[in-house]
Amino acid sequence: MDTKKKRQDWLKKDNKRIVIHFTPKHGSWLNMVEIWFGIMGQKCLKHNSFNTVEELSKFIHEFIQTWNKYYAHPFNWKYDGKGLHSKAVRRLITHIIIENKHMELSFLSGQFELMLNLLENHLKQVEMKDWLMLEKAIKDKKDYLESIITNSEKPRVKKKAENFFGELKEKLKSSIKENTLCGA
Repeated sequence: MDTKKKRQDWLKKDNKRIVIHFTPKHGSWLNMVEIWFGIMGQKCLKHNSFNTVEELSKFIHEFIQTWNKYYAHPFNWKYDGKGLHSKAVRRLITHIIIENKHMELSFLSGQFELMLNLLENHLKQVEMKDWLMLEKAIKDKKDYLESIITNSEKPRVKKKAENFFGELKEKLKSSIKENTLCGA
C-alpha cells in the first residue's frame, strides 16, 4: 500500500488519537497561532540577524517569556465577516487590473476557485457592481491572465487553472445575466 493511500485511510478513521482540523482555503487568518507567529515575526525576528541556530533559539525563547509575562492576552475576536466576500472580489480585481508582475499561477488558480465558490454559495453577499467589475477586468486583461497560465511549467496547476478560468468566465457571465434579468 502506498503512503498516500495509508495517509488517506488514517485521516478517515474515527478512532485516531490525533484529530486534525483544517482551516478553510484562504482562511489562515482564522488560525490564532498564525496571528501570534505574525506578531513574533514582526516584533522579534524582522530587524534581527543571528549567527547560530542556538542564538536564534535563545532569542525566540526570551521573546516568548517576555510575551507571556507582559503582553499575553486573549485575542478578542470582533470581526463579524460583513463585507468579506466583496473585499475578496475587489482584491482580485486589483491584482488583475494592475497586472501584478509577481502573480503566481497557484495563487491565481486559488483565486479563480474562490470566486467560483463565492458565485455558487455567496452570490448575494457581493454587490452586482463588483461582479460586473470582475467580469470587465477578466475581459480587459484576458491576455495577461492567459499568459500566466500559458507560461507555467507546472502541468497539473496549469490544467487546474485553465479549468477554473473557463468555468469562472462562464459562471460569471450566466450569474450576471440571470441576476440582471431578475432585476437584482
